[in-house]
Amino acid sequence: CDNTFSLCADMPHQKYYHGSTALDGKLYVQGGYGYEIVNGYDKFPYADTFYVYDKNTNIWTVLDNGPLSGPGVSLNTIGGRLYLNNATALHVYDPYNGTKGRWKELKPTNAKTLTGASASANGKLYAYNSTATTFTVYEYHPQDGTDGNWSEYAFTMPHTNS
Repeated sequence: CDNTFSLCADMPHQKYYHGSTALDGKLYVQGGYGYEIVNGYDKFPYADTFYVYDKNTNIWTVLDNGPLSGPGVSLNTIGGRLYLNNATALHVYDPYNGTKGRWKELKPTNAKTLTGASASANGKLYAYNSTATTFTVYEYHPQDGTDGNWSEYAFTMPHTNS
Protein backbone atom coordinates (compact mmCIF):
# COMPACT_ATOMS: atom_id res chain seq x y z
CA CYS A 1 0.00 0.00 0.00
CA ASP A 2 1.12 3.55 -0.58
CA ASN A 3 0.05 6.88 0.94
CA THR A 4 -3.32 6.85 -0.76
CA PHE A 5 -6.46 5.03 0.20
CA SER A 6 -6.28 1.61 -1.34
CA LEU A 7 -7.01 -1.98 -0.42
CA CYS A 8 -4.20 -3.87 1.25
CA ALA A 9 -3.93 -7.56 2.05
CA ASP A 10 -6.80 -8.91 4.14
CA MET A 11 -6.02 -9.95 7.69
CA PRO A 12 -6.00 -13.78 7.83
CA HIS A 13 -8.98 -13.78 10.23
CA GLN A 14 -11.58 -11.12 10.85
CA LYS A 15 -11.31 -9.35 14.23
CA TYR A 16 -13.09 -6.62 16.09
CA TYR A 17 -12.78 -5.01 19.54
CA HIS A 18 -9.04 -5.65 19.26
CA GLY A 19 -6.00 -3.58 20.17
CA SER A 20 -3.71 -2.21 17.49
CA THR A 21 -0.65 0.02 17.23
CA ALA A 22 2.03 0.92 14.72
CA LEU A 23 5.79 0.58 15.12
CA ASP A 24 8.45 1.18 12.46
CA GLY A 25 6.07 0.92 9.51
CA LYS A 26 4.32 -2.21 10.78
CA LEU A 27 0.83 -2.62 12.20
CA TYR A 28 0.42 -4.93 15.21
CA VAL A 29 -3.00 -6.38 16.14
CA GLN A 30 -3.92 -8.44 19.23
CA GLY A 31 -7.03 -9.61 21.06
CA GLY A 32 -10.65 -8.90 20.35
CA TYR A 33 -13.22 -11.26 18.93
CA GLY A 34 -12.70 -13.39 15.87
CA TYR A 35 -15.41 -14.27 13.40
CA GLU A 36 -16.01 -17.54 11.63
CA ILE A 37 -18.90 -19.64 10.39
CA VAL A 38 -19.06 -23.17 11.81
CA ASN A 39 -21.70 -25.61 10.51
CA GLY A 40 -23.69 -22.73 9.06
CA TYR A 41 -23.74 -20.72 12.33
CA ASP A 42 -21.91 -17.54 13.19
CA LYS A 43 -19.29 -18.11 15.86
CA PHE A 44 -17.43 -15.33 17.70
CA PRO A 45 -14.50 -16.85 19.59
CA TYR A 46 -11.97 -14.80 21.51
CA ALA A 47 -9.04 -14.07 19.27
CA ASP A 48 -5.68 -14.39 20.99
CA THR A 49 -3.62 -14.54 17.79
CA PHE A 50 -1.01 -11.79 17.52
CA TYR A 51 -0.58 -10.42 13.99
CA VAL A 52 1.82 -8.01 12.32
CA TYR A 53 1.23 -6.36 8.95
CA ASP A 54 4.21 -5.14 6.93
CA LYS A 55 3.20 -2.39 4.52
CA ASN A 56 6.37 -2.87 2.45
CA THR A 57 5.55 -6.50 1.63
CA ASN A 58 1.74 -6.22 1.99
CA ILE A 59 1.82 -9.41 4.09
CA TRP A 60 0.23 -10.33 7.43
CA THR A 61 2.28 -12.63 9.67
CA VAL A 62 1.20 -14.53 12.79
CA LEU A 63 3.78 -13.83 15.51
CA ASP A 64 2.33 -16.04 18.26
CA ASN A 65 -0.66 -16.27 20.55
CA GLY A 66 -0.74 -13.26 22.81
CA PRO A 67 -1.23 -13.43 26.57
CA LEU A 68 -4.58 -11.63 26.55
CA SER A 69 -7.60 -12.46 24.46
CA GLY A 70 -11.10 -11.20 24.15
CA PRO A 71 -12.58 -7.76 23.71
CA GLY A 72 -11.36 -4.69 25.51
CA VAL A 73 -7.61 -4.99 25.01
CA SER A 74 -5.47 -2.00 24.21
CA LEU A 75 -2.10 -2.06 22.45
CA ASN A 76 0.36 0.85 22.67
CA THR A 77 3.92 1.64 21.61
CA ILE A 78 6.49 3.10 24.00
CA GLY A 79 10.21 3.23 23.30
CA GLY A 80 10.22 0.53 20.60
CA ARG A 81 8.20 -1.92 22.71
CA LEU A 82 4.56 -2.93 22.56
CA TYR A 83 2.43 -2.71 25.70
CA LEU A 84 -0.78 -4.75 25.87
CA ASN A 85 -3.32 -4.29 28.62
CA ASN A 86 -6.85 -5.27 29.47
CA ALA A 87 -8.95 -4.78 32.61
CA THR A 88 -6.57 -6.67 34.91
CA ALA A 89 -3.12 -7.15 33.35
CA LEU A 90 -0.23 -5.45 31.55
CA HIS A 91 2.28 -7.20 29.26
CA VAL A 92 5.26 -6.01 27.20
CA TYR A 93 6.60 -7.33 23.89
CA ASP A 94 9.99 -6.30 22.51
CA PRO A 95 10.28 -7.15 18.80
CA TYR A 96 13.97 -6.27 18.66
CA ASN A 97 15.74 -8.27 21.38
CA GLY A 98 16.36 -11.92 22.30
CA THR A 99 12.88 -12.30 23.77
CA LYS A 100 11.32 -11.89 20.33
CA GLY A 101 8.05 -13.71 20.13
CA ARG A 102 7.51 -13.72 23.89
CA TRP A 103 5.37 -11.55 26.09
CA LYS A 104 6.40 -10.59 29.61
CA GLU A 105 3.83 -9.85 32.27
CA LEU A 106 4.51 -6.62 34.15
CA LYS A 107 3.45 -5.31 37.53
CA PRO A 108 -0.29 -4.56 37.52
CA THR A 109 -1.81 -1.40 38.97
CA ASN A 110 -3.39 -1.28 42.41
CA ALA A 111 -6.77 -1.07 40.70
CA LYS A 112 -8.98 -4.13 40.87
CA THR A 113 -10.00 -3.53 37.27
CA LEU A 114 -9.25 -1.04 34.55
CA THR A 115 -11.00 -0.32 31.35
CA GLY A 116 -9.27 -1.91 28.40
CA ALA A 117 -8.73 1.54 26.94
CA SER A 118 -5.31 3.11 27.33
CA ALA A 119 -3.02 5.50 25.50
CA SER A 120 0.67 6.30 25.41
CA ALA A 121 2.28 9.73 25.40
CA ASN A 122 5.70 11.09 26.30
CA GLY A 123 7.09 7.63 27.03
CA LYS A 124 4.35 6.68 29.49
CA LEU A 125 1.21 4.53 29.41
CA TYR A 126 -2.09 5.88 30.71
CA ALA A 127 -5.02 3.68 31.74
CA TYR A 128 -8.10 4.58 33.73
CA ASN A 129 -10.87 3.32 35.96
CA SER A 130 -14.09 5.07 36.86
CA THR A 131 -16.92 4.63 39.32
CA ALA A 132 -20.10 6.62 39.79
CA THR A 133 -18.23 9.36 41.67
CA THR A 134 -14.50 9.11 40.83
CA PHE A 135 -12.26 8.91 37.82
CA THR A 136 -8.77 7.51 38.41
CA VAL A 137 -5.91 7.77 35.93
CA TYR A 138 -3.02 5.30 36.24
CA GLU A 139 0.30 6.38 34.74
CA TYR A 140 2.85 3.64 34.01
CA HIS A 141 6.55 4.53 33.86
CA PRO A 142 8.40 1.80 31.94
CA GLN A 143 12.02 1.14 32.85
CA ASP A 144 14.44 -1.15 31.02
CA GLY A 145 14.87 -4.52 32.70
CA THR A 146 12.31 -3.90 35.43
CA ASP A 147 8.58 -3.88 35.87
CA GLY A 148 8.54 -0.09 35.99
CA ASN A 149 6.15 1.64 38.37
CA TRP A 150 2.67 3.13 38.48
CA SER A 151 1.42 6.50 39.70
CA GLU A 152 -2.24 7.03 40.55
CA TYR A 153 -4.27 10.21 40.18
CA ALA A 154 -7.88 10.28 41.44
CA PHE A 155 -10.40 12.94 40.47
CA THR A 156 -13.87 13.53 41.88
CA MET A 157 -16.52 13.50 39.20
CA PRO A 158 -18.45 16.79 38.90
CA HIS A 159 -21.68 14.78 38.65
CA THR A 160 -22.73 11.17 39.11
CA ASN A 161 -21.54 8.99 36.26
CA SER A 162 -24.21 6.82 34.67
